[in-house]
Amino acid sequence: MSSPNAITNIHGGGRGYIPGKTPDDPRKRHKCQVCGRGFARAFNLKSHMHTHDPARPKPHQCPHPMCKRSFSRLHDLERHRQGIHSDGPLVDAKRQGVSPSIIRAQSRMRSRAESGGLI
Repeated sequence: MSSPNAITNIHGGGRGYIPGKTPDDPRKRHKCQVCGRGFARAFNLKSHMHTHDPARPKPHQCPHPMCKRSFSRLHDLERHRQGIHSDGPLVDAKRQGVSPSIIRAQSRMRSRAESGGLI
């Protein structure tokens, strides 16, 4: 559970940064001007800035009929399905005793084969 003082992202982020309480890592010198989160690499800050853009594309739609959530990254959709709906490829993989990374690789290969791409 996050602290009531943690800065949250209305679009689903905000993983525990607490202004004035979260220790600064000297390696994280690239700071977000919106939420204050620090990054060791400028590229990671640049990628992070997209999380604050309410207009960014979110092509990964939750398949549950009553759920209207969509996500920019497939990983975030998988985590949502696992945590909120207790289903999806990650949950299925764990039930079968298979690594989620194996399931993801198989899914990518299947998609490439269906689209006529290389396997």
